[in-house]
Amino acid sequence: NITEASAYSPTPLQMIVEGNRKLAKQYHPDLHPGDHEAEARFKEINEAYEILSDPEKRKKYDEQQQGTT
Repeated sequence: NITEASAYSPTPLQMIVEGNRKLAKQYHPDLHPGDHEAEARFKEINEAYEILSDPEKRKKYDEQQQGTT
């Protein structure tokens, strides 16, 4: 495994970016023309990415989640 060999450890933001790319590609509307569920999932993925990739939005989201548990 190259990450073990290089002692590379992705940051949480890098993990979010990589996960977003993978899911966005999987559910991209161009790959699933006419599939409304894939389109809706793609939009959800992008909305989540907007929150998780922005430190201020992420902080607000985390605070809201702690308040609801």
